[in-house]
Amino acid sequence: MIIAKFKKDGGSICAEVKSGFAQPGSYTLYLWEANSKKVVMERKGNFINTDDDKYEMPLPNEVNDQRIIDVFVTLVITPPIIDWYVELEVTQDGNVIGEDHAGGQSSQKTETSKLLVKLVKED
Repeated sequence: MIIAKFKKDGGSICAEVKSGFAQPGSYTLYLWEANSKKVVMERKGNFINTDDDKYEMPLPNEVNDQRIIDVFVTLVITPPIIDWYVELEVTQDGNVIGEDHAGGQSSQKTETSKLLVKLVKED
């Protein structure tokens, strides 16, 4: 699993879901409590409109230690374009602190991906 180390006293931690190659699709972002089956935050979005796909994690930052950002993405493959790409980018103070991505080419109607980043407080 990808680890994103954040500063307790830094700015807000943000998670952004991105898609490439103009493939339409949707996603659900979950923020899981550390060592638990409890969802702290859930956000849904899509790559069909111009709405922002960036979400701030809860404050204060230290409550996010050991939490997991989990994104489930489904894209519709729109031939003749067969390339696809999705990414979860985690930032703090404008700097990328962690990212997970998936992509490739597909002859299927849809592609699904699971992106995971664990938040860890810097010592």
